[in-house]
Amino acid sequence: MGRPPENLKPVAGRKEPGGAEKERKRKMEAEQKLKDQKIAKTFFKPNESKSTEIDSTESASPCSDIPSKNLSDTLKIPSKDAEKTAIANFNPNIHPTRLEFDQSDPSSWPTPLTGMSRNLILLDGPKQHILESYPKLNGYRFSLKYLQKRDWLLYSVTTNSLFCYCCCLWDGSATSLSWTNFGNGQSGFNGYKNQSIRIKSHEETASHFRSILKWREYTTLQQKSRLLDSF
Repeated sequence: MGRPPENLKPVAGRKEPGGAEKERKRKMEAEQKLKDQKIAKTFFKPNESKSTEIDSTESASPCSDIPSKNLSDTLKIPSKDAEKTAIANFNPNIHPTRLEFDQSDPSSWPTPLTGMSRNLILLDGPKQHILESYPKLNGYRFSLKYLQKRDWLLYSVTTNSLFCYCCCLWDGSATSLSWTNFGNGQSGFNGYKNQSIRIKSHEETASHFRSILKWREYTTLQQKSRLLDSF
């Protein structure tokens, strides 16, 4: 009989991961899952009650639909290199020569948004209109209490409707149609009869969650840019 090829290793030489290695891997996965859950809790409160009514034009995709095992990869959070590039490209001194719209009212925003207009809206941040009493529409009016702890929620005084600030700037999907229907003379959400259910169902969608993350990331980059300019 001939000699066996020298490049073949004995089967006995292959080792399966030991118990300690498996336990270490399990702990690492558990720690990653815990970190991702903390990210989600930063932007969402636990549901006090489940909504049973959801408008047919808005498909609520709960954040729980996003795999918690690797949430960071799913949402494509920028790397350190991407962050440095964004800071380098960010220019806080870009402003239009004159204001042609009200940054606090999405019903007056131009469509499509130019880079300059979008930059101005982001630099000023969301501005909420606080009124003693909001006008009625079909027998119902917007309630001021829904602005509390929702800096993303904007009320348009010109169209008596609501918009999602971050989704207008980062999400144009059909699931957020009424909340992102900005433009000169355009109306956002105005179904005030079911405003409690509709507002909660929107802020629980995966698309809104992604827009919130992008907005927070932009704000962080903006602050870093201003800090660098101060030196």
